[in-house]
Amino acid sequence: NKATQKLLGEGDANEFNKKLLESVNATGRVYMTHAVVGGVYVIRLAVGATLTDYCHVIKAWKEIQEHAHNIKNEFL
Repeated sequence: NKATQKLLGEGDANEFNKKLLESVNATGRVYMTHAVVGGVYVIRLAVGATLTDYCHVIKAWKEIQEHAHNIKNEFL
């Protein structure tokens, strides 16, 4: 996102997002995909399944935040 790019610079933000995606997906609890938009590596989380509920989105977001917090120390 723009805040990550501003803090880390575009190259490091791309690397951060790659590591975050790999880390979260490795758990098997949340699955995300990526895209490169305008040279920026972005992460996508699809929440359109019919059985997806609000609690699932909150759990996924908490998982993502936990991994992001752990990874950020490598970059700062």
